[in-house]
Amino acid sequence: RRTTAAVDKLSRLWMVYYGEMNEIAYYDQNVQNDQNGWTTYGPGSPKTILCDTKGGVWLVYETKLTHVHADLTAQTWTTSDGLPTDGIYTSYVDIDGTLWYTTPYTYDLYSFNGASWTDYSSNGSNKGYPPNGMMAVTGDETGHIYGVGVNENWHNQVYTLENSQFVKIGAEFYAVFDEKPTLTAANGYLY
Repeated sequence: RRTTAAVDKLSRLWMVYYGEMNEIAYYDQNVQNDQNGWTTYGPGSPKTILCDTKGGVWLVYETKLTHVHADLTAQTWTTSDGLPTDGIYTSYVDIDGTLWYTTPYTYDLYSFNGASWTDYSSNGSNKGYPPNGMMAVTGDETGHIYGVGVNENWHNQVYTLENSQFVKIGAEFYAVFDEKPTLTAANGYLY
């Protein structure tokens, strides 16, 4: 059993409980109910919960995305609704609220600004994209986007997006991941 959790801009604690019943719930200290402030949002088993900058959350599943707005209304995207691919590997929401995600196997990189999708892997205007794909994506508090890419030597390398172009930073490395790579930016450092 495992749990995924995140705190949104309105201080609601969102959790997914994986077990006999896969449920999404949130806790709001300002709500008085018979569940001690907990409200079941609904069934489901997203692999990640990401908070946006407007009080909403993204529920990231293997094959779909659901954006729950601050007012708890929601919109879901699958490939039938415009989601560009049917697989989501890693994901990140930047300081502007744009959702970024990579895909499994092909390691493509997409972003969604709330209205349209951008495919960075096949878009010719995004020069410098790693030749063998992007395995993980993250960003920092200043708005920079970083990714772990697979370079021409089939080694991992960190890339950053500058003026619609990917730039290699740091030395290449070879990493063995148990499941999938994780990249985090904080206080001016990448981890």
